[in-house]
Amino acid sequence: WPTPVRAKLLAYTQHPLFYIGYIPVVRADDTRFDKDISKINDPAIKVVGIDGEQVQIIRRHRFPNAHEVSLPQTASKAEIMLNIIGHKADVTFLDVISAGEFIAQNPGKVKIVAPDKPLKLIPQALSMGLDEIKLQNMLNVALEETARWIGFWTNMIPRGRNFIAWHHPL
Repeated sequence: WPTPVRAKLLAYTQHPLFYIGYIPVVRADDTRFDKDISKINDPAIKVVGIDGEQVQIIRRHRFPNAHEVSLPQTASKAEIMLNIIGHKADVTFLDVISAGEFIAQNPGKVKIVAPDKPLKLIPQALSMGLDEIKLQNMLNVALEETARWIGFWTNMIPRGRNFIAWHHPL
């Protein structure tokens, strides 16, 4: 996803291809946040994430009182989940694709809390080198033209529980 730091090194398409929702993930037997995710905003709750990634940004903005468990940039999403399963942390915030894949491969270990209410929607755009202006222009025009024909902007509404539904239908 585009960020100001990444934009120093990469160019992005003007319009995202789709938006991906970030949702809270906890141990399968943890019911503390089932009815009220605001309970995450407690100093006793540990939120695990990778340095500089969306988990930390979401925690700082939505749950500033929660304790941050920080993993280095070299950590994987599997390591985040092991912190949850191993009781080293209580919650993380994952994109719906990663959460779904982990749950499918590790049934009964973790669960999604409040699947109908993503904490944040992140635009997913195409990236290219800063010097690839012709490619960027071509992609921007193609995406804009496609959006006009398909009515993309008027179709940006949730469709059920799958937050991948906020997507550009290319």
